[in-house]
Amino acid sequence: MDLLLPEVGTLIWMLIAVGIVFFILIKWGFPMITKSVDQRKEYIDASIEKAEQANSRLEGIRQECSDLLDQAKKERADILQDAARLRQEILQSAQQESKEQGEKIIAQAKAQIEIEREEAIRSIRAEIATLSVAVAQKLVEKELDDSKEQKDLTNKLIDQIVK
Repeated sequence: MDLLLPEVGTLIWMLIAVGIVFFILIKWGFPMITKSVDQRKEYIDASIEKAEQANSRLEGIRQECSDLLDQAKKERADILQDAARLRQEILQSAQQESKEQGEKIIAQAKAQIEIEREEAIRSIRAEIATLSVAVAQKLVEKELDDSKEQKDLTNKLIDQIVK
C-alpha cells in the first residue's frame, strides 16, 4: 500500500515540481500558446476576408463578362442588321443601275434603228428618184419631141419628187 499512500515529503516535492511547471507554463508557455492561437485566428480571419474579397471581385468580373457578352451580342446583331441593309441597298442599286443600263441600251438601239430606217428611206427615195428620172427621160425622149413640153414635164416631176 505504499504505492497508494505516498509520503509527505514526496507529496511536497511533487507539489513544488507541479507548481514550478505550472508557473513556467503560466509565465512563458500559455502566453506563447495564446499568442500563437491569436496569430492563427488573425491569419484565418484575414484569409476569410481575402477569400470574400476575391469572391466579390470574381462576381464583379462575372457581371462584367456578362455585360461584355451582351454588348458583343448586341454589336453582332447591329453588324448583321447593317450588313443586311447594305446588301439590300447594293441589290437595289444594282437593279436600278441594270435597269437604267437596259433602258439606255434600248434607247440607243431604237435611235440606231431610227437612223438606219431614215437612211434606208432616203436611200430608197434617192434610188426611186433616180429611176423615175431615168424612166421619165426615156418616156420624154420618145413621146415628146418638143423641148417646151419636155421642160414642163420635167418641172412637174421635180415638184412631185420634192413634195
